[in-house]
Amino acid sequence: MSQDKIVDDAIEIAAKEGRAPEQSDFMTAAVLNQSSMTDQERAWLQADLRAAELGTSTEGYPVYDEDDYPEDEERYGETCPDCGNDLNYCTCSTEDYVPEKEFSVVADCPEQWVDFDLNVPESKVEETKQRFLDNHKAQCGCQAEVNISVTAR
Repeated sequence: MSQDKIVDDAIEIAAKEGRAPEQSDFMTAAVLNQSSMTDQERAWLQADLRAAELGTSTEGYPVYDEDDYPEDEERYGETCPDCGNDLNYCTCSTEDYVPEKEFSVVADCPEQWVDFDLNVPESKVEETKQRFLDNHKAQCGCQAEVNISVTAR
């Protein structure tokens, strides 16, 4: 069978469903035509079909089911302190989790030097202040006192 026959068959398969052809249509057409599919490609296809039947993944991971992880808009952008994943998709126990307060930290000096970070977790405020002092020393070099303000967000 020629590649043109596979392409034509894939287009026909998709057209019956009123859509553009997808990768699976080409794979189906190749299987139907028993054409140039290598033994390795055939094994991959069989593994994919088996995984689809079992509701798993060929990579060994379970298939993601959106119903298992309902999204909570209040948790957008927050990460789990245990695994680092978005809290909306985390499987760790987060019942007792309270998000850490965030602060805006701004530093400036009379010589017009400025540095800021608007999303600093409470646990990193002191570290951020020290980083700003080090940055001022390296970037500005003036001996003036650096004003650092910390504001809760």
